[in-house]
Amino acid sequence: ADLVGKSCLRRECRQISVTGCSATSPPPLCNSALGLYPFQFLSPVVPFSNGRSKDGKATYTARLAYKISDNIKVYGSDGDAWTFRGPHDSYITNYVATQNKGWALKAEFLAGSYNGIVNGRGWNSWINDVGGIGTGSFYFDGTAGKFDDIVASGTTGSGIIVKNCNSSSFTNSTCSGHPTIGLELRGNHHYFQGVLINGNGPALKMVSTAMCEVHVSIGNANPAVTFTTPVGGDQLYIQTTQAAATTLFSGAPHANTLIDVTQIGALGFGSGRKWPTISTGSLPAASLFPEGFQIFNSTTNKPMWSDGSNWQDAQSGIPTYAGVPTDILFPNAVVGSPVLDTTDGRLYLRFGSADWRYVGLT
Repeated sequence: ADLVGKSCLRRECRQISVTGCSATSPPPLCNSALGLYPFQFLSPVVPFSNGRSKDGKATYTARLAYKISDNIKVYGSDGDAWTFRGPHDSYITNYVATQNKGWALKAEFLAGSYNGIVNGRGWNSWINDVGGIGTGSFYFDGTAGKFDDIVASGTTGSGIIVKNCNSSSFTNSTCSGHPTIGLELRGNHHYFQGVLINGNGPALKMVSTAMCEVHVSIGNANPAVTFTTPVGGDQLYIQTTQAAATTLFSGAPHANTLIDVTQIGALGFGSGRKWPTISTGSLPAASLFPEGFQIFNSTTNKPMWSDGSNWQDAQSGIPTYAGVPTDILFPNAVVGSPVLDTTDGRLYLRFGSADWRYVGLT
């Protein structure tokens, strides 16, 4: 039977309007879905006359007020694989983009014009930024939402950039191989949980962030984390194979930043809390770090921590003297008071009046 212009439901057919909607023929006198009719026979792979599309000429298959897109693959574009400007709060699943010159997905926002806030699950970007023009996998400008199982991989450009927005969430996500930046967060209340394996560039870049929470495993990055004008209140929980301070942090975190770093051993076993390693001659100002922030001094071979103003260690505050101390030199010393002999490095303790003994093995 010819069902054009009819709607069938539960084996019953009734005539429906075949008139397109307009100002003079508004719903329900028209069929608002009629405009989609020509698109039902489109090939799953949309062809272009020259074999590729360009961002300068916007092409739409359809635009809806709310959209759920599933099982989409874009490859070989001369620009961004997908420049997303809406519909607002769309949900995209099982999206793959590969070998495009631009971003795998670039979501944009412009007040009063378009709103590309998007959510997603099961995205895979592989070798985009073809030609190394400075793009990468996923770029969210005022638009990021909630994401799960996102993979951003490539050999050029950046992995995931989040800017001009707050409260985005990424879980079970990976940035791999991008040498410019693995993950860049700007704004407040972002959450990221996943893996950052970078191509010798910064794995995590925190720019003017506040109250963000990041749980990551980091490898092959230099540095692992960079801080630029942080606002404060961030929480970073990091597992990494990198020990040296020069490859762990660049820039100073805010004083109210919580940083928990665990060094992963060569055999894959965690070795507990690992502090950045740095020599005495390269110590940065302790005031740049939050109170209690710890490092390992490779010159003295012992741990140190910032009190907010100065670096302290296990011997900080202990009096020093070149030679054996005496009651005359330290008249107010009580039993147990330590003095460090700077001539031979011995630590002396006072056991009683005129009774100073150095601490030895015997």
